[in-house]
Amino acid sequence: MEMTTNNNTKLVLSIMASYASSISRADDELKRFRSYLRWICVNQSNAMHEMVSWSIFLLLDIFIPTASHFAYNVMVQRSLTSTYDLSYFYLSTFVAMASVASSSSTRCFFFY
Repeated sequence: MEMTTNNNTKLVLSIMASYASSISRADDELKRFRSYLRWICVNQSNAMHEMVSWSIFLLLDIFIPTASHFAYNVMVQRSLTSTYDLSYFYLSTFVAMASVASSSSTRCFFFY
């Protein structure tokens, strides 16, 4: 009986140690999220980043489909472009809300 209890204790301690190493902290998660936003060029924290973000948006949304020499189905291209437009506008709105919430004293629901 003593041997089984000792083995169970070791097993539980090893599981807890592996679990503790995988727990993430809130500041690490926010740091990763912000670096991801910078990586996909949606960081709108200042005027320069916002200008780069919107320039890339216009490049991908208007210039690339117009200048492409591949013949696309017009309906497919319009639906893809409108989906891209909506997702970009929602993501940029989310980022703007997040930057306002992080600069104020109140916390927003997605930072908990």
